[in-house]
Parts: sequence; C-alpha cells; structure tokens
Amino acid sequence: MVRTWMVLALSLSPMLAAAAPDPRVAAEIEATLVRLHELGALDSAADSPVEIEQAPQIRYELGAVVDLASVQDGLPVVALTPGGNAERLGLRVGDRLLRLNAVVLAGAPDPVAAFRAAVGASQGRFEIDLVRGGRELSLAGVASATEVPGYRLSVLAPRGACGRISTFDSAPRGRQLFPVVLVAIDGRAIADSDTSVHRLAPGRHVLTLAEAIDADRFSGAQQVVRDRRSRERHKTLEIDVEADTTYQLAARFQLDRRSEIRSGAYWEPVVWRESVEACR
Repeated sequence: MVRTWMVLALSLSPMLAAAAPDPRVAAEIEATLVRLHELGALDSAADSPVEIEQAPQIRYELGAVVDLASVQDGLPVVALTPGGNAERLGLRVGDRLLRLNAVVLAGAPDPVAAFRAAVGASQGRFEIDLVRGGRELSLAGVASATEVPGYRLSVLAPRGACGRISTFDSAPRGRQLFPVVLVAIDGRAIADSDTSVHRLAPGRHVLTLAEAIDADRFSGAQQVVRDRRSRERHKTLEIDVEADTTYQLAARFQLDRRSEIRSGAYWEPVVWRESVEACR
C-alpha cells in the first residue's frame, strides 16, 4: 500500500508588511532559479518574462502529521512536532481525528480539502473530536501563526548562457556505443530520470553515469554478475561545458574486456558527438 502523509497546515492571505531583504533569501531564490533553469522549467521565459506573484500569508501550523491512507475510522496521527501546537493542545501519536471545527474528517473522500475547509474560517482556532484508546475526546485551542511575506518575481531566462548534455539513444551500435543513464550532476541526484536533455551553466561539471548496454552483448553468466553489481556500475565523466554546445553521451563497450564485469573495465563513459546549437 502506498501511503500519503499530510502535514496539518493552512495558508491564508491577508495583507502583511513584507520582510526586510536578507542575503540568505536572495541566495535561496537564486539556487531555486538555477535548478529550474537546468531542468528546462523556465523555457517559456526565453522570449518574455514569467511573472510569479504570491500575496503575503498567515500560516497556521497545527504541528501534526496524519496518514491519509486510513480515513474510515478517522485520520491517524503518526507524528507530532515537539513543542508544537498539536502537542500543546494535547494530541498524541495514535489519536484518530474524527472532526475538526465540526467538519467531518473520518471517511471524507478528500480529507485534504475537508481539513482546509475546516480551518479556513477558524483564524487558527481548533476544536478537535478524536478517538483515543476506544474513547471519544474533544480538544480545543488556538494555533500560533507564522507570517510569510509576499513576493513578486519577474523571471527572464538567460540567452546563450548554457550548454546541454544529452543521453538520448542515438549512438551507433556499430561503433560499440550504447546508451547511458545520467545518475547525478555535480553530486546532485537527477530528479527526473525520464529527461534525456539537461541544461548546464558553462564550466566544468562532473557527471555520474550508469551504462545501459544491450543485454545480448553478454553471456548468461556475465549477465548474472552484471545484474548483481548494478549499483556498482556507476562511473564519472568530467566535461568542460561551453555555451551553445550539446554533448551527446554514450557508453563505449570494450569488446576485448567484456568478461571484466567485476572491475567495471568492460565499459567507459564518453562524449561521442558535440554539436553547436543555441541553448535556450
């Protein structure tokens, strides 16, 4: 069973004063934008800015995590923030939430929506009906609020400020070139393993790769060893990325060393083709 967890929190949006600028905020925003750009999520900003705006918020945190996979008998509390609102209200791990501010949670078809509806008009006040040890109890209190400043961003993707690496399977088998899987870039694991093209800022980058050589290139015994050592088949490749250049990656199969599975000497990661094209 796949379990889904929900942190009991809600954001409202009255107008509040914005927080003073902080270099740490700028650094976090910049890191996020760089990552989004590498994933290609800001491609639409290449021709015109993408405007992102969020009003200031007041966020009420109950400080409890519930399991959404078991809603019929109430939402079970699986964790509490030490010293948080839920703990101060008297909630305990193992409690099952039946109703919140008179909104029924037990058996709700959409417990997230039900929770938000319950808290939306409460201004942080909580009246909770729950089951503990077979007995129904009621708890009440007010959750402390966290003020979240609003923001307005205008994002314009840089032109010509990136290169691309590609693991798209187009390498010629006649040259003993086979697909590779990109595992990490500069030590950061790849979030979207289905993406075959990644944008990188110009400069040196370290890629972690796994080979995906066709299984029919190995004997049965070799394939058994290869499968057992699947987690040890990663290798690194350093690339000096230039702007507006695409680097196509592959695994070169070393025919004369195909039996050297344990040492990993049977393959090496390579850039098998470079092409000049605009990176946007």
